[in-house]
Amino acid sequence: MLPALLMLGSALYVYRGYVVLAAARGERLQLSARHVATFTRESAARAVLTLLTPLAVGRARLPSEPTLSSPPVILVPGGWNRSSMWFLRAFLRRRGRVVMIVDRQGRDSSLAEDAMALKEVTTEICARMGTRRVDLVGFDRGGLVAAWYAKHLGGAETTRRLVCLGTPWRGTRTSVFRAGGAELRWDNPVLDPLVPPPIPTVCIWSPDDPEVVPTVSSAPTHGIDGVCLDGAGHYELLLSARAFRAVEAALRGAAEVRT
Repeated sequence: MLPALLMLGSALYVYRGYVVLAAARGERLQLSARHVATFTRESAARAVLTLLTPLAVGRARLPSEPTLSSPPVILVPGGWNRSSMWFLRAFLRRRGRVVMIVDRQGRDSSLAEDAMALKEVTTEICARMGTRRVDLVGFDRGGLVAAWYAKHLGGAETTRRLVCLGTPWRGTRTSVFRAGGAELRWDNPVLDPLVPPPIPTVCIWSPDDPEVVPTVSSAPTHGIDGVCLDGAGHYELLLSARAFRAVEAALRGAAEVRT
């Protein structure tokens, strides 16, 4: 019973996103096989992430690997806690990377507060691992948190590269449905100084993202490189093998740029 209710709730939430997306484009909702498949994957992805959320309790442990073959990677979640990025962490760790996830400070925390927490974690990791720089991977607003850190808190000195997944650079019209989403409202001038970040940045985005509306908000702009994943949803980016491969390629500096 619970799994069915969870899936139903996720489907209704995702459906709302596609309604907003269609309205923003001045289109009618379509029921093609492609759109139904995208909707189903997105609903299932959100259900899985919701189910995992209570499992991430306590403070995340810092990595303890004594040697590095590449800069440590810090994953910055969006509105979810660190459980949402467990799959990406596992993918990167299997490829020999040292990975840490930093949690959001609270459901209503600001970009500035989360960026300060990211700075503290980055400083601690650099000291422990004996390295000067890290790579950052941000999902959704996590990309904005990383950009805030790089722009306003000296993060450009300690960050080699930023990779973003579904990051709403100009905000999103769905922010009204989010807890603490005021900063992410569409065309919020607070976000303008974050583009472009003062570090090499790759943006992985989808024109079918129902959470970043209009989807152009997550598209590459102002010198940000981009990788377009056609047919991908928003939450799907946290479970998708092709999104993970794009992240790994971007971290190697070898991402295929397609806009």
